[in-house]
Amino acid sequence: MISAAGNSGGKIGLRLIGDVAALESQICGKSAA
Repeated sequence: MISAAGNSGGKIGLRLIGDVAALESQICGKSAA
């Protein structure tokens, strides 16, 4: 139970980090352009 919850939490964390990285890359691309 605990390990399963930890795995799901890690996946959500990675997903949020990926979304933030994508937004940052878009902002950097717009500012650079």
